[in-house]
Formats: sequence, C-alpha cells, structure tokens
Amino acid sequence: MRKSILFYVLLLLFSGLILTGCKIDKEEEDQGAFIVTVTLDGNPVQGANVEIFDEVNEISLDIKQTSSSGLVYFDNLDPGVYSFECDYEDAQNNFYTGSSDLIRLIPGATMKITIELHLDVNRSILY
Repeated sequence: MRKSILFYVLLLLFSGLILTGCKIDKEEEDQGAFIVTVTLDGNPVQGANVEIFDEVNEISLDIKQTSSSGLVYFDNLDPGVYSFECDYEDAQNNFYTGSSDLIRLIPGATMKITIELHLDVNRSILY
C-alpha cells in the first residue's frame, strides 16, 4: 500500500515537472524580438542610443547602442505594445532624436523597424 501511494506521489510530482517544463518552452515560443535600424539622412548611425518602452506597464525596459551598421536587437520580449526613442550626438555637438509609433509585438514575431533621426535644435550647439 505504501509503495503504491509513494509511486503515485512521485508520478504526480514528475508529471508536474514535465508540465512546468512545457509551460516554460511555450513561454519562450511566445516571446518576440525587434531589430531596430537607426538612420540619419537614410544612412545607418553607429553609436545611437535606443531605448525600448513597454507601453502597457509604462516603463523603460532597456537602452542599447547601435552597431556600425546602425542596428540594435531587443529579444526575449513578451507580446505587447512597445515604443522606441533614440538620440545621437555627432562630433560637431549636433544632437539628433527620433522615435517610433506604438508597435504591437505578436507572439513569436521578430519585427524590423527603422527610426530616422532628426536634428533637435533645442539641444544642439548651432553656430
């Protein structure tokens, strides 16, 4: 009798671990990503700061800098609504900003977006 009870308890515990493992795998499948390209006059910008915002929870999630090809990658994101803000200062102390519209990330998607920077005259040193 004790052996059969122990067997069923172990079976339930093991089943719970398997189901939990499946749930984790499912959550990973549901996560998505953004590939963001930052441009200035149509050309990729290296070293631009890109900040991602979770619009549902109204928080900043991360800030990354673009690569030499103007790209930055945000992954492991839950489905939801996101937005991006960018800034960049060039060697002449000109300050550029850009932002995205609200973007809905669907489960498992990798979305590519491009953000064009514009001169921010309020923050630039103009001669």
